[in-house]
Amino acid sequence: MYKILLISFISFLQLFFYSLISGQTITDMGNRISVSANKYMMTIQKRTAEVTLKNATGQQYTRFPLHAYASKSFSTTSNLKYSWIITGSKIELTAEDSTESKEVLRASIKCYNDDFEVQFGVLVPTETVGQISYTQQWGALGLDASVDRNTLTIGGQQYLKGLGTHAYSEITMQLDEPYTEFLAEAGVDDEVGDRGTVVFQVFTDGSKVYDSGILRGNDQATPVQISLDNVVQLQLIVTDGGDDIHYDHANWAMARLVKANGDTLYISDWIRSLQEQVNIFCFDQGGVDTNGWIKMFTPEPDQFYYDSEVGIDLLQFRDHKRYFAPAPLNLAFQTPAGWFSVGLCKLPDATRFVFTNNYFYMDYIWSKMDIQSDTLYWITPLCFTFNQNEWQGIIDYRNYLINHEYIVDPTMEERNIPQWWMEPLVCTWGEQGADGIAYAAAGFDYTWVKSYVEQQEQKLGYRNFTLILDDKWQKYYGDPNPAPGRFDYLRSLIDDLHAKGHHVLLWWKCWHAEPGSLPYQMGITDHTLIDATHPNFVDYVQQSTYKMLSSDPECLNADGFKMDYIFDVRDPLRATAYGNPSLGIGLRELYRYMKVWYTEAKKIKPECLITFSGPDPHFAAIQDMTRLNDGDRTHSTTNWQNRARVSSLAAPNLLIDGDGWDMYHDLIFPHLVTSSVYGVPSLYFLSKFSDNTPIADWILEIVGKVFSVSAMRRPGKSTFLSPGRWQMADEEGLVAESMQNSNSLIVYPDSCNGYAITVVNQDLIIPLHGRTVSQVLADSQNVNFTIEGDNLKIPSAIRGQIYNIKFKPSSSVDKYGYSPPQNYHLLQNSPNPFNLTTLINYSVGGTSPQLVTLKIYNLLGQQVTTLINQPQVPGEYKVSWDGTESCGLQTPPGIYFYKIKLKNLAKPKNGLNTTKKCFRLTFFS
Repeated sequence: MYKILLISFISFLQLFFYSLISGQTITDMGNRISVSANKYMMTIQKRTAEVTLKNATGQQYTRFPLHAYASKSFSTTSNLKYSWIITGSKIELTAEDSTESKEVLRASIKCYNDDFEVQFGVLVPTETVGQISYTQQWGALGLDASVDRNTLTIGGQQYLKGLGTHAYSEITMQLDEPYTEFLAEAGVDDEVGDRGTVVFQVFTDGSKVYDSGILRGNDQATPVQISLDNVVQLQLIVTDGGDDIHYDHANWAMARLVKANGDTLYISDWIRSLQEQVNIFCFDQGGVDTNGWIKMFTPEPDQFYYDSEVGIDLLQFRDHKRYFAPAPLNLAFQTPAGWFSVGLCKLPDATRFVFTNNYFYMDYIWSKMDIQSDTLYWITPLCFTFNQNEWQGIIDYRNYLINHEYIVDPTMEERNIPQWWMEPLVCTWGEQGADGIAYAAAGFDYTWVKSYVEQQEQKLGYRNFTLILDDKWQKYYGDPNPAPGRFDYLRSLIDDLHAKGHHVLLWWKCWHAEPGSLPYQMGITDHTLIDATHPNFVDYVQQSTYKMLSSDPECLNADGFKMDYIFDVRDPLRATAYGNPSLGIGLRELYRYMKVWYTEAKKIKPECLITFSGPDPHFAAIQDMTRLNDGDRTHSTTNWQNRARVSSLAAPNLLIDGDGWDMYHDLIFPHLVTSSVYGVPSLYFLSKFSDNTPIADWILEIVGKVFSVSAMRRPGKSTFLSPGRWQMADEEGLVAESMQNSNSLIVYPDSCNGYAITVVNQDLIIPLHGRTVSQVLADSQNVNFTIEGDNLKIPSAIRGQIYNIKFKPSSSVDKYGYSPPQNYHLLQNSPNPFNLTTLINYSVGGTSPQLVTLKIYNLLGQQVTTLINQPQVPGEYKVSWDGTESCGLQTPPGIYFYKIKLKNLAKPKNGLNTTKKCFRLTFFS
């Protein structure tokens, strides 16, 4: 009787529990709106529009105002009247300025089971924003930069702050606060050399109070000091020196307003705060509550963690993040309630996404956008996800974009990857530098490339690599025609390389164009950069890709592109004009450039390979391989692995170009081993490395051996386990694995063979994953080995030797060597109520790796913690729980549930593919 009652009680709890975790509820409670979901709780105060965000157990992540603004058109909450509408899972806010009966803001929150998104409709500023207006005859006003986007420099002196203008220009300011003086250093920017003649003038309330006289290029800066007592209007004017405006790059360096108490306002900061961004979750001196926060995380890999400001910037010249752009547009925050992330659902007409001073901002440049001023404009939605850790935040962000149809990311199987894409990459760039023939040097020609390839073949002892012909094989940047004299016979060279079994990628400098080049001839340039919104842009790309990829006699018949400098998209602030700004500026212009290029290239040669350094998930469908690019030059493999880790999580269906153009001698082997697992290994050097260390023949011989092992792999997804420890797997099983602190590698081309290599003399230890070894061969000779637990040990293995491990076939072993359970099991847990930990056993069945998620819930259906969230190969597993929540706090004694979800990594459909759901009664004391 009691047994029946207990079983009934358990069944009731299971049904009750499942019903609670299956969705979210939104309740209008009069003065507030309450949202309760699987991973979060949200309360919105209807009178103030303040949002309080908590985890499922009630611990607070943060508070923030449900506000955003594009200009300071309203400044106090007392002037605003709010109205609210709840429709299904959607909450809508309208804010009206009660003094003007004018709608100034809209907000929309879409609530889902595990996450939500917020979108704002903000009031677009008028052409004259706030108290400042400015015009100039050429270029765009530079804020803390010259008109050509360089560091402000006058007479050899660099300045961190100031305004970069060009004659003729006017900057007019209405001074609503009492300032005592205006200070600046005026002069022509050094970027024009000794050219350029300008005159700086200052007007106060319409009267000229300063004239610099003619200043020339290379002159020292001239100090400017103007009294502002009782001044209402200040004008800064730059005119030409009477000889037209050519090269008249004029800087108001350190331009600032000073009050009597010493408070200083840099004019560049003032303009930026008024016009060049959308401020999000801030209002009336309030913003995002960061009280108690532990740290902030950005997926820009040169520095992940920050204390008070974190962001993602597309423009490398501005943030110097070493060419990893755009990084995933998702920022993560660790709080006492756990990790949560805020990401961009769509690409914005902006170049940066930053959290600073307790608010988020994006640099929308309204004056360049094709929208009507003084109207509501809907900025990109922001998604909130709640994460096990900062790395899971990248996964959750990508999953959100896919689940809510913001992006499409074809699987590796759908991409139908040609095997030659897995071949190692050999690039000319490093050796060009070693030989002193970088760029357009006379020595970089057809014969040098032919000799370079022949020497690499000989010294590597390996021929099946893809050659990258780097900078500068063409006469002009932006032009598809080979350089006359140096590469007259480029088509013949490419045909010869094809005949020898090689493929050829052409290096391409995105955005840049030179006088005489095709984009100059077609009139699609903005100074030296290409306008991807110009009506002739598609035609330009079609002509270029045809010339370089087609097999027609007049074309080059290349096999793809190494797309470089994608981060040099035009800075919207400095762009002079857009042919059609509705096609995109900033990140959206970058996407247009890359999508048009990818689409047109694939029309000509469907198997062509396109690689560039863009790991953000929005770009996953318009590239084949994401390039790591070399990092912060700390000369450690850590930076490469950090970049690979971000890329493998944000774009798991893309191959990864391991790169290595800035290679030091002591890093070549560990980088080669790990990149042979997480991506495609690359080699840039023949004679000496970046640190000028000569390359001995034995080093290249081992590189060639690693190449030959790496090339046996099938395409697969890479997983970071620990530094130096990576795995690659596909739908059939494990493909490759790096081991022993990046010093050894094994590849499984089929179920009966593994090919292992070590790059140092050592005992080679290889995880078996349940396989049974029958024989180990080296050069067809038997090698002694021992089995230690689930590891194979080859004593005193020789560096550079390839070992062939033979596995015994078994009816219970899949065709790539797994001996997995036949089914999935989440076993009954029977904890000791007096023990501080409880052990949970489970098995992963099938024949291919699964994404395993194991979570703990309390009786209310609220998630307590996540124990497992990572790919796992089929096998038996155990995990212990010590009763702590995800934030580290101890749970009270009681009854808890645990639940497992599994997703086939090779065949994900519609988000999580739940193979089995199990609920078990767990006592914990």
